[in-house]
Amino acid sequence: MGWRSGQSYSQDLRDRVIGAVDGGMAVREAAAVFKVSIAYIYKALIRRRLAGDTRANPVRGR
Repeated sequence: MGWRSGQSYSQDLRDRVIGAVDGGMAVREAAAVFKVSIAYIYKALIRRRLAGDTRANPVRGR
């Protein structure tokens, strides 16, 4: 069972991606290794810088 559109990445994957980038891995390389988009990584880094967390947004309106 892989990732489906509309679902958030697991917190474990989020932590591993952010940890790899913080550890010096290039964003493009991390995207290829973890099979996520480059845009996702930049958005996660921006969210961490602005809000201080890397958790997924709560689901609203469902």
